[in-house]
Amino acid sequence: PESESKPETETESETESKPETETVCKCYSNISEINESMGNNLLEFVKYYDKFGDGKKSVNDCIEQLSVFASKGLQVESALAPLQSQLKGLEDLQNDYLNRLIKINQEFDQVIKDMSNVADLDSFK
Repeated sequence: PESESKPETETESETESKPETETVCKCYSNISEINESMGNNLLEFVKYYDKFGDGKKSVNDCIEQLSVFASKGLQVESALAPLQSQLKGLEDLQNDYLNRLIKINQEFDQVIKDMSNVADLDSFK
């Protein structure tokens, strides 16, 4: 069997470095997974953000059509009010989600800055 052919003279430093190496490899694997996940999440964010934009465009188109009728003297105020409210709601949602993404990005930028400051101290030499 293979276990018998294995030398039993591993030094202490060799056994100590194995878990550290496994941890480093696992860490990089996790970073790779995080990178992929963040990329996918950003693509999903853009997709949904664009849907809000499409919704806003549809509502704006309706508002414009009603405005044409209003310019011809027709009473459309009761139809305009809910559309304007819906448009504001979509704009608010879109802005809220964008602001949340901006905060996440700023926090990530700060993490990078903090890491850079520590790494620049040359404390790892």
